[in-house]
Amino acid sequence: VHAWLTRWESLKQKARQGRLTDETLFALNHTVFTFVELIEYLLTNLKLSYVLTGKFQTDCLGSRFGKYRQLSGAHYNVSVQEIQE
Repeated sequence: VHAWLTRWESLKQKARQGRLTDETLFALNHTVFTFVELIEYLLTNLKLSYVLTGKFQTDCLGSRFGKYRQLSGAHYNVSVQEIQE
């Protein structure tokens, strides 16, 4: 999916004519890339049999990251360092 999004972005279509906004495309690309990396880690390093990706978007988790975003000055992309601080 990441490669498909990259090819879609390279088409350089006009806004509102089959193109996502730069912000939406970035967020989607970032989410897909992160999910792939996380799933590979969970299956390979932690030796899990399966991963329920739907659990990544639960209300509790979303609420927690919402709090992290507010604590970091309402930034959308919160770093691990900001969470640890």
